[in-house]
Amino acid sequence: MEDLSQKVSRILSQAFPGADVRFEQDPPASRPSGEVVWDGFEGVEQADRQHRLRQVLAHGLSPEERNGLSIILTFTPNEIAVMEEEAGPLY
Repeated sequence: MEDLSQKVSRILSQAFPGADVRFEQDPPASRPSGEVVWDGFEGVEQADRQHRLRQVLAHGLSPEERNGLSIILTFTPNEIAVMEEEAGPLY
């Protein structure tokens, strides 16, 4: 049976085809958090990205499961590249 982080990763990977979904729950008792890096976010405001993310999760998770999540950030591959230029490799 998949845990919450696995379930969220699966749902987000299906909703954002080709995305790099990075999701973790560390330590295991903590609330899962992660990020979605997807070229489909290019030109989309952060608030709109989060709105779409919330819609996807609302359809795939129960209210209790959604309440068990921490933060999920959204980036484009270009945004990640800029951050890595400034700070070095992120992963």
